[in-house]
Amino acid sequence: MLDIFSRVLISKDIKPKKEGLKLLKLFLKTITELKPEYYNNVEPINKIFEENDISKVLEIWDGSPFYLKQKRNRMLSIIDNGKKNYIFGAISIHYKKKTLDNELHQIKNFLTKSSKTFTGEFGYIHSMTSESEFNFEYEANVSIYSNFKNPTMIITSFVLKKYIPNLYWFTILGPTYVNFFGKKRIEETPCFKVIKISECCYGLQLTENLMDLKNNFEYFNQIRTKAKTHLGTSAFFDLKLGRDYKYSTPDFPLGFAEHRNNPINPEDL
Repeated sequence: MLDIFSRVLISKDIKPKKEGLKLLKLFLKTITELKPEYYNNVEPINKIFEENDISKVLEIWDGSPFYLKQKRNRMLSIIDNGKKNYIFGAISIHYKKKTLDNELHQIKNFLTKSSKTFTGEFGYIHSMTSESEFNFEYEANVSIYSNFKNPTMIITSFVLKKYIPNLYWFTILGPTYVNFFGKKRIEETPCFKVIKISECCYGLQLTENLMDLKNNFEYFNQIRTKAKTHLGTSAFFDLKLGRDYKYSTPDFPLGFAEHRNNPINPEDL
């Protein structure tokens, strides 16, 4: 059973219900294998999701985290609308599956389209199959919780403001990172495929098959190391340098991961 994690941080305001409608329609159209059965903005996630009555679903679209759930594939999607004085929201999808089938292609399609529509700044699709990588991500302050056998993977804007934790099987680099690395360098990244999502957004697919993470992790990691070296290792977390080292970072948009007087739980971002 594989845990597949995907997430994209977006800078477009999706608090208005019309943007919520656009996002949900995109989800339903592109991820047909993971159509939600339940929804809510609090636990338990137990409201019946009626695809033909999205207006009812959007009655609780109020700026708080929005949850979609499918029991069959143990899918949980969290849509964070961002915070007051905080412009970045996020769309996360986590599901478990023995075989990849069509879901992976559909999630990749959804992430690229939502990045284009809602201005994705950073995103990823990945599966944690190596315990050494689990430990690395833990040290990089990625929210992975629990343990290697039951991981959860969430990268927040607060981490990105300090460094990029890693490159993943599929990584989205939006306008901030395109300006930082430069189009030419991104387009020439040595990996399986570089996808131009828009004029200011790219997707890097490191290897052809996500199962390389499980079946040939050493090969995958070699490709990843070459790609990070090409882009510039000073932007990526280094275990030897630690969390407090001053890494190379972009000039982020106003409002990116700004602290407020009230403490923010990074798990919510």
